[in-house]
Amino acid sequence: MDFVGAIQSGFRNYTNFRGVAGRSEYWYWVLFTVLASLTASAIDRLTGIAIFGTIVSFGTVIPNIAVSVRRLRDAGKSWVWLLSPLPGLVLFFVGVVMVAFDLYNFGYITNSAQLDDPNFPSEELILQILDDSRFLPSFSVVLVGLALSFVFSLISRVIFTSRPSKSYAEGNKRVPPTL
Repeated sequence: MDFVGAIQSGFRNYTNFRGVAGRSEYWYWVLFTVLASLTASAIDRLTGIAIFGTIVSFGTVIPNIAVSVRRLRDAGKSWVWLLSPLPGLVLFFVGVVMVAFDLYNFGYITNSAQLDDPNFPSEELILQILDDSRFLPSFSVVLVGLALSFVFSLISRVIFTSRPSKSYAEGNKRVPPTL
């Protein structure tokens, strides 16, 4: 499949989660979404209106998921792998909440009026928080959550989508999709 065909297929099959997508279709689609996002960001910066990037993001989110599901199916994997970054994201958000509670518990934020200050947080405050060893557990949870999300996303998005075809469409009836 060529570049234009992959774009057409991506938008034409945006609700098709049952078929398969070959490597060329998937990676040309990824290239298209990256180029479209970069172009939209450049237009946003030139015009000063941050709407084009949002339109591109919303316009490609469902086709992106559909192409990813079809590609994983073609590689012999289940769509469930797209959910693999979720445990890391949950851990990340737990860490962010821990940091927020620590800010209040350790006296860095004493009232909600501080949050309305346009100069909050100052560079000195950020450096002071980073030097405070009491935040180490919270920051560790945030970093571990990000690392887990990144690793599982890398596995599901790059490694599995780069695998050769094992799909039923290729005539391989003996290899059903697996976790």
